[in-house]
Amino acid sequence: MDYTTLVTSEHRSKPNFMAVVDALCNGAGSITTTAQSIAALFDLDSSVGDQLDILGQWIGQSRDIPNSIAINYFGFSDNPNAATFGEVGNSSVGGPFYDLGQSTGSSALLDDATYRTVLKAKILSNQFDGSTPALEAALQLIAGVPFAIYDPGTLVVAIVLSAAVSSVTQALLSGIDLLPRPGGVQYVPMFPLAQWTWAVTGTATASGTTAQKATGAAAWDSSAYDATTYPVIAMTWTVPATTDELAGGLASTPTADPTNTIAAINYGFETDGTGGAYVSEGGTQVGSRIVIAAGDTFTVYSDGVNVVYLHNGQIVRVTAVSAGSFAPMFAFYTVG
Repeated sequence: MDYTTLVTSEHRSKPNFMAVVDALCNGAGSITTTAQSIAALFDLDSSVGDQLDILGQWIGQSRDIPNSIAINYFGFSDNPNAATFGEVGNSSVGGPFYDLGQSTGSSALLDDATYRTVLKAKILSNQFDGSTPALEAALQLIAGVPFAIYDPGTLVVAIVLSAAVSSVTQALLSGIDLLPRPGGVQYVPMFPLAQWTWAVTGTATASGTTAQKATGAAAWDSSAYDATTYPVIAMTWTVPATTDELAGGLASTPTADPTNTIAAINYGFETDGTGGAYVSEGGTQVGSRIVIAAGDTFTVYSDGVNVVYLHNGQIVRVTAVSAGSFAPMFAFYTVG
């Protein structure tokens, strides 16, 4: 309410008097109104700009996310992120040469909507109670896509996303320790490949997400694999039928033994063609026989510390692994 409107007509023409009334009466009201508006300005669901930055200082998370935008350096054709030679005077063509120790990414400033989501995830991290539901809630906020969490009890937890996310989201999950985490536990996020670069040996054929042995005789003489190796990798595959004898897993050198392709798979599963499967390491069956059905899924992943084997999402074996990179690979015995 403007209290100067209550001043009688004979005093309204006196500016000094009106100024005193305004300062004494309306000033207190303005201060009260401003004070009452502060809470709304710093409401996490509605605050913007500078107010959101101040909330970030209180919560402990900056808007600036380092190394979240990849810099495309000059490289070779087998790297999908590589740039070509540049052109003098035209910075839009080509990429710079990489110097040892140089950063591979630049920082990104989050927009208000994304930053608000990140702050909510940081709050969950600050209040983390060590439970899986709390981790899942934070992951859902940040990633916004389906995911799987694998905890083999080795203090290294793999988080495998089933759909592509932006480079900024990848940086949020892997670069700034945003997810709530028990002390001593390491998270290893894994992101789906944009594409699978197939290579084949023998009579194998491959396209999209399907591979098979097209023709020939029953022998371990054909394979399909990704031409690139990865230091951290998760591979999931579905067995089409219990009568098929094939193997799928991780190979450090997929072409190591073209006459016995299963031997090139360092860590994988082998189906025996009679309704069973085994963990297979270098072509050697390890552990007990697993009873399987058509449509069962196998997952093998390396987090850089261990290789973990899963059948229908259940862990069946954990093997320590030395540092190295692996390609996803299939080896075929049965034709068709």
